[in-house]
Amino acid sequence: MPATVTNALWVAGSTTRGCQLHWADLVVVMEKAHRTKLRRGYARALGSTRVVCLDIPDRYAFMEPALIELLEARMRPHLPGR
Repeated sequence: MPATVTNALWVAGSTTRGCQLHWADLVVVMEKAHRTKLRRGYARALGSTRVVCLDIPDRYAFMEPALIELLEARMRPHLPGR
């Protein structure tokens, strides 16, 4: 299910940079711990940017079909026109 999202940023671990957050309208994280870390470390850069936690534990393999299904289902409410 391809979708087009403008000004969105997926955050994974410590690779996030504050400069990446300035242009994002929406930041999506997989776990609550990621959201907490992001808000603590980048509160100023985030400003009023919406941060969505999908509550998906890190127990899936890369591109595992069950993970993809879960991502699609949890992202659906946050995508335009869905």
